[in-house]
Amino acid sequence: MPILGAEIANMSKKESSVLNLNSFNKKKDQRPDFYIKTFQKHKAEHPFVMLPHSHDFYLIMIFTKGSGTHRIDFNTFKIKPGSIFFMSPGQMHSWQLGDDADGHVLFFNSSFYSMAREERRITAFPFYNTTQLNAAELSSSQVKALQPFISLIETESISASEFQHFILRGALDSLLYKLFSFFPSNKIPSHDISLITKVELTDRTIL
Repeated sequence: MPILGAEIANMSKKESSVLNLNSFNKKKDQRPDFYIKTFQKHKAEHPFVMLPHSHDFYLIMIFTKGSGTHRIDFNTFKIKPGSIFFMSPGQMHSWQLGDDADGHVLFFNSSFYSMAREERRITAFPFYNTTQLNAAELSSSQVKALQPFISLIETESISASEFQHFILRGALDSLLYKLFSFFPSNKIPSHDISLITKVELTDRTIL
């Protein structure tokens, strides 16, 4: 199977670039703080993503087909249908992927998520607390359950509606809570916990 991508074994901060949302949102009708594409379109339009890099925004990547490996910082994960990855600003990654690998990538920054509600903390979700969860495997039924949320986000991301940002934010929240429901936890995310507090209380059960 053909393999794409840079070698990941010697990845380091000196070798990687830091990408921001302006690296992707070039069209006038695209929001500067939000991005969604199928992976095939994403890598075709932005081939530089196949090189080692980090981001200054949050990322969700869901693979629905294909295979390969994905390295985040110093951990390497296998890719298969149902693989999902969560990344926070500053984390480095690279991959080796088969030509048929596909799914969706979704980017957003913290200001888009909080949007006039300062108590909203994206880091309250376990998959954006890098000490807890970066990658997981979803069942086919779970992947199917995410599709309505992803479809709504895709449709609304190119909408000219004056309420676009409210709908996108609501859809993103719904997607995150749906994902959260897939993972064992005894407590819903608390959006009034700051990142500093979470770091200080890392030995306690916060989520």
